[in-house]
Amino acid sequence: MMQIASLFRRPLGLAALLLALCGFIGVAPAAMAAGATPSCSGGPSGSLSMPSVTVPSNTPVGTLLGNPVTITATFNCNGVPSVPAANGGTNAAGIQVFNLKASQLYPQQVPSPSNTNITVLTYATSVAGIGLQLTITPGMSGYDSTPGDQQANAYMVGNVPAPSGSLTVTYTAQLVVINNNGGQIGYGTIQGTTLLNYYWYVRGCQSLSGGCNGAQVSASLNSTLSLNGGAVVALPTCTIDAGSQNKAVTLPAITTTTMNGKGNTSGLTAFSIGLTCQSGANLSVTLTSSQSTSTAGVMNSTGSANGVGVRLLDQNQQPIQWNTATALGTVSSTTVSLPYYAQYYQTGNNVTIGKVSAQATITVAYQ
Repeated sequence: MMQIASLFRRPLGLAALLLALCGFIGVAPAAMAAGATPSCSGGPSGSLSMPSVTVPSNTPVGTLLGNPVTITATFNCNGVPSVPAANGGTNAAGIQVFNLKASQLYPQQVPSPSNTNITVLTYATSVAGIGLQLTITPGMSGYDSTPGDQQANAYMVGNVPAPSGSLTVTYTAQLVVINNNGGQIGYGTIQGTTLLNYYWYVRGCQSLSGGCNGAQVSASLNSTLSLNGGAVVALPTCTIDAGSQNKAVTLPAITTTTMNGKGNTSGLTAFSIGLTCQSGANLSVTLTSSQSTSTAGVMNSTGSANGVGVRLLDQNQQPIQWNTATALGTVSSTTVSLPYYAQYYQTGNNVTIGKVSAQATITVAYQ
């Protein structure tokens, strides 16, 4: 009997040893979690380079300009402790942007801290009236005011779950008209600037190398989302076609008998000025002449004929007004033709034979 009892004692001793080993294995992960060093890295994959755009001066507010530019930001975290909510944690590392400046935004105010779905930020650029619309997917939430988070105007980008993982955010940027200043949008080259700065933090950790006691850890990611300078905001342009530059208009020959009193006209002749414009150009035309008279559209002749001049008419055959800009509106095609008429105009009581010659300048302005 004693021998049999001895045989049973050995298995009992082995079982007790196995239970002790299991107890040791169960305790070790808790100690490692408490001593883990959380860390996060990453950020945008590059900076935003916007295309140059051509903007008519009367473009409505809210009009998007050029093609959108998309960039992604990926954040990676490791060693994130699982701190329950009861201890002030979220079982995650939070990614945030901070120090968002009202002076950079349009209008000049930061989003409300109670906003839980901030999907668009609009920035003012260095060119008057032109902004940058930044669409965020997924959106941010109002800034976190948890004690220990010392960053000003910090907004939550998202969370990376414990113990490790990643978070990806997509940013889509596009230039936009934010103010047309009564039809006078600014033009020039957009300057570069920093749009967003990034931080990470873990609620519930005392320090980067310490345990979890309800305090908070945060550190800069040394990462930013930036706008590159160089995009040019330009007016639509127009050029006068080669065949319309220094254009000569020939009136038909007439006899003196057709001109039998002051103000009589003859030899109506149509002509046009051809332009090549970018669609959207807002045109105006001004006619001037050193030979102009007080009579609308009439120029004195520098030729050998006396008592007769030349009168210019618009497309409706009405005398043009000297030195006065005439608005033609916004062109919708690239080819533009400006129709005019010219005719003889009797300026004196008697007309003598000879050559009639006059010269005018047409100035085309676009915006």
